[in-house]
Amino acid sequence: MTVQDEPDYAPGTQKNVSGEVIRWNNVSGPERIDAKKYIELLEAEIEELNSQVGRKSANGQNELLEYLKSLEPLNLKVNTVTAF
Repeated sequence: MTVQDEPDYAPGTQKNVSGEVIRWNNVSGPERIDAKKYIELLEAEIEELNSQVGRKSANGQNELLEYLKSLEPLNLKVNTVTAF
């Protein structure tokens, strides 16, 4: 990661929020979750996704990149446009 790639905000910023967020559970429908807890879940998900992007397999290849390369050209074009 270069200096240009560093995020503008420090990790673990203050979460001075209160209240609840309603999110959809595919099995039970809408569910309420504390806003701070929801932010923490989102931060953990982002951290995991960032880890997956940089992860290399035992043979030195990036598994996510190899998966994307294995997609059919049309699917790859659609995923690239929507993902970035």
